[in-house]
Amino acid sequence: MKGSFNVGLLEIFAYLLPGGFILVLSLFRVRPQLLQEEVSAGMIIAGLAASYIIGHVLTHVSLVVMGLRMLIQKRKAGTSREERYSFYPELQKYLMNSFGEDLSRGEEYRFCLRLVAERMPTSNQTIDRFYALTLFSRNLVVALVAAALLFSISNWIVSIISLAGAMIFFQRYVDLDKATASTVFRSAFVFFRLQAGGNANDDDI
Repeated sequence: MKGSFNVGLLEIFAYLLPGGFILVLSLFRVRPQLLQEEVSAGMIIAGLAASYIIGHVLTHVSLVVMGLRMLIQKRKAGTSREERYSFYPELQKYLMNSFGEDLSRGEEYRFCLRLVAERMPTSNQTIDRFYALTLFSRNLVVALVAAALLFSISNWIVSIISLAGAMIFFQRYVDLDKATASTVFRSAFVFFRLQAGGNANDDDI
């Protein structure tokens, strides 16, 4: 992540908001009277710190969501990269010429991401924003599932709403993850075409 704006966006969306959501719900469930007390500056600072820590914990736990997405993707017959991106075979040739042959799919993505981060700052800012929103959606899936479990006995309506929200944000996470990958590959292809002295028009990408 480059630039204070992008770092701040990541901190707020990926960590503070999902963590704060869990913190407020937990306080409401365990000690609701705390939410009715006068809020001091110290309580705000403590709440932000706790939200930030909880957000990081959610990020680690939400790796399960990433694994679930990959499992669904493997079982579901989806389109390949070659089918999604008409330019992909040409991009692979550029990657092989630059980084060697026998690159795995994961390595192709990582090399493209590194290339865009170092050589295309404008595109990298877009990818940073996508990443922050992707992580926000992924962490919020876990937060909403936790909320459903937290209220499963006392308020089943809240549990159902939370589970529905988790499914909505899971789909949002999938869509944002695809958009991030698309931006990475398209930006890398544009860079290679420009370096080769060619044109990267809309028909190519």
